[in-house]
Amino acid sequence: MKGILVIEDNAAIREEVADILSFEGFDVRQAPNGRVGVDMVREAMPDLVICDLMMPEMDGYETLRALREDPASATLPFLCLTARAERQALRQAMDGGADDYITKPFTAMDVLAAVRAAFDKQTSARQASAAKMEQLHVRLTAGLPNELREPLQAIIDGAEAVEEAASTGSTQAVPDLVPNILAAGRQLHRIAENFLLFAQLEMAEAGGSGGVLTHDARVRADVIVEPIVKQLAHEYGRDADLVLDLRPVLACVSKAYLAKLLEELTRNALAFSPAGTRVRVSTAQSDGRVRLCISDQGAGLPPDQLAAALEIRRMRQLIEDGQGFGLGLSIAHRIAALYGGRLEISSTPGRGTVVSVELPAQLASQDERAPAARPRAAVPAESWGSAG
Repeated sequence: MKGILVIEDNAAIREEVADILSFEGFDVRQAPNGRVGVDMVREAMPDLVICDLMMPEMDGYETLRALREDPASATLPFLCLTARAERQALRQAMDGGADDYITKPFTAMDVLAAVRAAFDKQTSARQASAAKMEQLHVRLTAGLPNELREPLQAIIDGAEAVEEAASTGSTQAVPDLVPNILAAGRQLHRIAENFLLFAQLEMAEAGGSGGVLTHDARVRADVIVEPIVKQLAHEYGRDADLVLDLRPVLACVSKAYLAKLLEELTRNALAFSPAGTRVRVSTAQSDGRVRLCISDQGAGLPPDQLAAALEIRRMRQLIEDGQGFGLGLSIAHRIAALYGGRLEISSTPGRGTVVSVELPAQLASQDERAPAARPRAAVPAESWGSAG
């Protein structure tokens, strides 16, 4: 039996809604205001809440905010009770995360239709999430062994060589073997972390919200960029190849996720372009959007391969085939999308590749945070900064 909590300060209206739902077989509880209602939710979680917007002591907006901020009730279906004249108030509630509304005065059919629609929507979302999780399990199961094989084999080979040297007493080569083992171990750790992050981002997408990712207010993106790209260039022995054009920019994004997005895209640029060619990283801001651009002078991609790289399905295939480029690109794309941004790629065979990321400079509402989708076709590289 589905449980429904009705929060309404008008006793007559509250009783009327409760009677309609009880007659249809729902387990109905009542609360005279939002404060009591929130306490009742935390004590025993219902399957759905119907709440009046205009109430004393704790109104519907505060009630909704309190429920959405609590992870236990963050996805609890929430229906507003509102008068016909309260259109602006209704818009505010929907922006705050309400699922639907019932307009006063109402009929029994109005109440039941809204409740059934909310439960149908919840069932569909759960089914879609379960299917998504099953797909994720299949992809990770298929892709992880391939991705782990190379560094794992390097560790095993290095350890066997050390063991052989120790058994024969010839330890001169051991100091040369240790850096290779350490590098392979670090690579293995990074791969495992990336797959875990990929799974987290997939689950966030399946849940239909970027709310699992927190903002650090507005962060200085250029300040975060510089030390990370310099460290990566040093790691690849390409300090002299790095060109920075960092303008002061403020972005609404988690510092940790911005750093990860930047790391993956910069690694791709360094790994897929020859030493001695420039890798350029720039930041800019206009029209309320922050633009991060990473360009290289590698082999580039012909149009057919670029189109394939832009397809999320292709990214997933790259992951399943054990190709780190696809995993890093997919992680970067999902981070950008969950924060209401987008990722674009422009590539010219023989000249290089430009990857551009747009992020919001202002906090976005939940509705404005687009679910992860295929990246848009890229604008010309010159619009973001040249690859040369």
